[in-house]
Amino acid sequence: MNKTIMFLSIFLGFIGYGVMGIYTLSTALENIQGAKGTIWTQMQAGFDKLDTIESQLIGAYKDRKDIIQTITTARTGYSAAKEIGNLDQAARAATATANSLKILIENYPATDISTLQTSVLDETAGIFNRIAYARQQLINEQVSYNKNRIFFFIVAPWFEREGVIGEKENPMKASVKSKFA
Repeated sequence: MNKTIMFLSIFLGFIGYGVMGIYTLSTALENIQGAKGTIWTQMQAGFDKLDTIESQLIGAYKDRKDIIQTITTARTGYSAAKEIGNLDQAARAATATANSLKILIENYPATDISTLQTSVLDETAGIFNRIAYARQQLINEQVSYNKNRIFFFIVAPWFEREGVIGEKENPMKASVKSKFA
């Protein structure tokens, strides 16, 4: 009787151990899938943000180029008028230059290329920090899963080893081409 109880206890212990292993490993796999989804979500958000940043840069440079072109045209007109001695034409060119500078100062008081570049660098750094954090979370989940797989060795043959990031896929591979290239 004691041997039967001991055998049943060991048998039920192994079954409980196996059920606990299946639950733990299944949950760990779900956590890994969630971490992979987080990486893809962060990457998509990052690339969407990079598109926005690039559009802002293109817009800022285009706006500044237009204003600089207006100023250059006005200055050239002023120089030409001065050479031929046409005071009226020179006055119009000088007024156009002053107006262009006024537009630049009123519409872009804080827009400095270095400030814009700093802002872009900060936003880009934030994007890549979020992606790096999500990657680290995934690696932690993969390591935890693989450790649990070793601990629950009885059910491990039914659960494939989870490769560390980069072995089977590369979620950091850029898929969006820059508009600047």
